[in-house]
Amino acid sequence: MNCEQARDCVDAYISHTLPEKKQEEFIKHVKVCPECFQELETYFIVDVAIQYFDNRKDDTYDIRNLLQEDLDKRLMKRQNRNWIIMISITVTIVLAIIVAGLFTNWFGLVN
Repeated sequence: MNCEQARDCVDAYISHTLPEKKQEEFIKHVKVCPECFQELETYFIVDVAIQYFDNRKDDTYDIRNLLQEDLDKRLMKRQNRNWIIMISITVTIVLAIIVAGLFTNWFGLVN
């Protein structure tokens, strides 16, 4: 299969209507052809986005807002991770101080 033939198959591949024999040739071609793979990837991303919007319960198609929500969610996840790290470090320091106090008490190093 050449690039022109592969480009003609992209829509059918995305819509699951490409005949099995042609599909095998198409897949073999796009796996070795970066240009055709990139075109397929673009169509695939658009198809996934359409499915996402079709499956949403509300009618919000505000992509900028969706991106903002994603950014906020990822930022919150990062901030939560930072809090966990800070709390872990604090607990470790407190435990180290307690263990050091017990150690010095145990061995009578403090008068």
